[in-house]
Amino acid sequence: MRHSNQHYPSESFPLLWNWYQSLLARQKQPVAASEKFLFECIKALAHPKAEGARIWFSAMDSFFRDSTNALVDFLNADELSLSRKTPITEVLAALCENAILAGEGRRALDYLKKFASQTNLSAIRFLSGWTALNIGDLEECIEECEKDVEPTGPVYTLLGQALLESGRVEDAIEALIIASKKAPSDPLALVQLIKAYLVAKQPLNAIPPIETCRLIVGLSEEIECLAAFVIIDTQDCHSDFARLTIDNLLTCFQQDKSNLDLLSLLFDVFKACNDQESAARVFSSADYRCLAQRPDFLIKFGKFLRCSAEINWFRTAEIITSKLSAVTNQNLQKYTI
Repeated sequence: MRHSNQHYPSESFPLLWNWYQSLLARQKQPVAASEKFLFECIKALAHPKAEGARIWFSAMDSFFRDSTNALVDFLNADELSLSRKTPITEVLAALCENAILAGEGRRALDYLKKFASQTNLSAIRFLSGWTALNIGDLEECIEECEKDVEPTGPVYTLLGQALLESGRVEDAIEALIIASKKAPSDPLALVQLIKAYLVAKQPLNAIPPIETCRLIVGLSEEIECLAAFVIIDTQDCHSDFARLTIDNLLTCFQQDKSNLDLLSLLFDVFKACNDQESAARVFSSADYRCLAQRPDFLIKFGKFLRCSAEINWFRTAEIITSKLSAVTNQNLQKYTI
C-alpha cells in the first residue's frame, strides 16, 4: 500500500522516469558523475521510503567520492534534469520528504549540509534548512539559513518561520519583511509575516500583508481566518477590512456548513462585534447532521452554550439547544428502529 506522501517518479516526474527506464532497457549504466547521480536519485524514488533513502544516501556517497567539482557536476545534473522539464531540486525535495517519512531525516540533513558546503548553492542550503525544520530542529534550520551567502526569498521565509517557532518574534518579522520584498508574489512569506504580527500583538500591521495575499490568491480560508484574529484582537467590526473579512468568512462557511473550526471562529468574531443576530443566522444554517460526526462536537457546542448564556445571547442559545435536541432525537430514532 502506498503512503499518501510517498513520491513516485512515474507520477511526479514522468519525463525523467522515461529517461531512467530507457537506460534500464538498454542496460546502459551512466558513467559521468552528474548523469549517474540523477539516475540513482530517480532509482531511489522508485523504491519504498526506507530502501529509497538508502539508495539515495549511497548515491550521495558516490557523488562525493567521484566528483572532481561538486558544483559543476551538480549543475550538469540539473541541466540534464531540466531537459526533462524538472529542476533537480524538485527531485531532491521529494527524496528529502521520503527520507523524513522513513525516519531518516537526520541522516538526510547531514548529507544536505555537506552538499550545501561543497556547492554553496542557495537551493541546497534551503533544502538543508527545510529538512531541519521538518525534523523539529529549529536551531539547525536557523543556522543553515544564516550560512547562505546570498539568501533568496524562500530562504528568508524559512528562516522567519523557524525564528517565529523558536519564539524570536521580532527577528522573525525582520526576516519575513525581507522575504516579502525579495519575493513579493510569494504568499508563503506573507502568511508567515501575518502570523508573526499576530503573535507580536501587532494586529494592525498584519492588515497590509493580508490585503496583499488576497490580491495574490483570491479567497482563501486560511487568510480569512488570520484576518479574523485581527478583528478579534482589535475589536474592530466596522472598518472596510472587517466587513470584507466577515463577508469572506461567511462565504467560506456557506461552502462547508459542517466546518466546526470555522463555525467556532465565526462565533468568536461575532462575540467581539457583539453581533448576536449574525451569530444566530450562522448557527441556524449550520449542517448539524455532519457536525455531529465530529468527536469534539459536544465539547465545542457546550462551550458555545455556556458563552452565549454568559453574554446574554439567549436567542443564539435557544437556536443551539433546539438544533442539538433535533440531532439527539434523530440519533435516538436511528438506534431504536
